[in-house]
Amino acid sequence: MEITFDKFIYPNDLQRQRELFVECFPENIGTSAASIEHYLWKFRSFPNNNTDKAYEYVARLDGRIVGYYAGLPYEYLVSTKKVKVAMVCDVMTAKEARGKGIFTKLGIYATSMFKEAGCSFSIGFPIRPEVIPGHLKAGWKVLFRIPMVGRFMRTDKFLEYHGLGVLSHGANVVTYFLSKVITLLNPIRDDVSVEDYSSSHLENID
Repeated sequence: MEITFDKFIYPNDLQRQRELFVECFPENIGTSAASIEHYLWKFRSFPNNNTDKAYEYVARLDGRIVGYYAGLPYEYLVSTKKVKVAMVCDVMTAKEARGKGIFTKLGIYATSMFKEAGCSFSIGFPIRPEVIPGHLKAGWKVLFRIPMVGRFMRTDKFLEYHGLGVLSHGANVVTYFLSKVITLLNPIRDDVSVEDYSSSHLENID
């Protein structure tokens, strides 16, 4: 078996990339995130400038794509200097190719290509713990952990997804009342204020 690493070829590789996406992220089957339109929005329409879209690289096993590694081209202001940064997202390895070190090798290849593309550094926010070892082997450093909070807006679909559909009847009503109780027990402090900004007014935030 021959493993090669090279650039993602659009649009030739697009269908396989979408297949790999739903294989690696099955929770997105049937959602807009699995569509070609979503890919085009996320990776081919980035407004940073007219030349850089996403940085996309693949691992091929006997010519078939078994790994994908992408970075979105962000601009960061470091002190007073603008620098290009690759924000890594949608890293994937096909089930048939796992346990062969392909993810680590693809990570090393892709980040070296980010450098060739003029990126000063790359960043990522992995949410799946199983990818961390491969990232670390490729030279990534864990800088900090991002706290995450969540709030159930409805629970019927969650219960159905986990095979507990019989409990879903009335689940949203219970969730609603629990939310109200929690809010009453944790009132917003008097010295806390909330301001609402649109994306066109970000420069107005202190």
